[in-house]
Amino acid sequence: MTWRSLFAGKTLILPDLIRCIGNGRTTKVWTDAWVPGNFPYTIQRPRAVMDGVNVVSDLMDGAGNWRSDILNYLFEAEISEKIQGIELNCHQFDDKWVWLGDAKGLFTVSTCYKYYMARHWEEINLLPHLQGRVGSGFWKHLWKAPVLPKYKAFLWRACLGILPTSAALARRGVEVEDKCIWCGSEEENAFHVLVECPVMQRFWRRSRFDFSSSRWHGSLVEWLDVEGLTWGREQWCLCTIALYHLWEARNRKKFTSELVNIDQLWGKVTLRWEEIQEARRNDIMEETAMELCKWEKPTGAAMKMNSDAGTMPSGGGIVGGVIRDRDGYCNGAFTERYDCSSNPMVLEAVAIRSGMEFAISLGIEELIVETGAKLVLEFLSSSETQISPLLQVFSFAKDSMPVTRWVDSVPLYLADAIRFDI
Repeated sequence: MTWRSLFAGKTLILPDLIRCIGNGRTTKVWTDAWVPGNFPYTIQRPRAVMDGVNVVSDLMDGAGNWRSDILNYLFEAEISEKIQGIELNCHQFDDKWVWLGDAKGLFTVSTCYKYYMARHWEEINLLPHLQGRVGSGFWKHLWKAPVLPKYKAFLWRACLGILPTSAALARRGVEVEDKCIWCGSEEENAFHVLVECPVMQRFWRRSRFDFSSSRWHGSLVEWLDVEGLTWGREQWCLCTIALYHLWEARNRKKFTSELVNIDQLWGKVTLRWEEIQEARRNDIMEETAMELCKWEKPTGAAMKMNSDAGTMPSGGGIVGGVIRDRDGYCNGAFTERYDCSSNPMVLEAVAIRSGMEFAISLGIEELIVETGAKLVLEFLSSSETQISPLLQVFSFAKDSMPVTRWVDSVPLYLADAIRFDI
């Protein structure tokens, strides 16, 4: 079965295979497919053939260029022009097969399947009962909605009409009551039980968005395709989550006869949307924090000092920093307590001052200062720093608080932080 499948696949891709000419030594002139734009990419053998012309390399000179005299003698002008349009590689690589189904000529089972199935998929109508066709933009909009996958998968099933509603089960031969589980008067299809039913209409009217446009449509996919394009992201997502939980409420009523609590259900829908938003905000913050905290190597022979500071609940603060070279090796680290001020900007300036003093004591001549306090750096590098109170920080005398410095080695917790920062 495997070999049979392989040979069947060979006949499928054969019309889209062509030889890519390199040195021309392994491509036959009269039987192989190698002339682009001349389907089936082969050349009909003329009656009078020049002796010695068997492979494509026989049409080239010693320098690897096309011999126009032979081409014009053997072929018609159009074919000769196409052959001379083939760009020959100066390195004269070996000839190889390429597949025209891929822009780069590469063949994989995945790309092959998508390439040959594309036309078949275009002919498939997933919604034969719907007048007109739903554009691909609708499905892309559905799958890219910023909600959990279970909500999108449910909405996809609901739009295709493959939910196990009573009407769908009855059409498949299951002996069930096909009336709506809420109102008991209409046939229970997906659109009716989730949107159109009078009980459900009371639910949708309690939303802070206007979903009354549903009354102008006869199916869920038609409603969302036509009206959903004008909705904002929040309205679309709330509708998706609400449809999912309405179906859950329908199933609970079916097995427990529980009546729907509209206020409680909307509270659940809103809570789920807020949870999704909070999770997305946390993800964005984590990604941003990772980008901001990534350490960049200094250039040349310069060292880089990263400094930071923090306030203490009892007053004052703690300042510290790390000095590293371009390889990320820690040449020194320091930390100290500062009691003269609780101002965050002053503490950041003290951290820079202490780091610069420490760098001088280590004999470092070129130092790059990196800190999260952008305003402090702007003040210190400004031509008007003479009027800035931050300049006074650099003239403050050292207090009696001890200063801790590490040169030969650093504590384990600091070593781990440095290692993961690189």
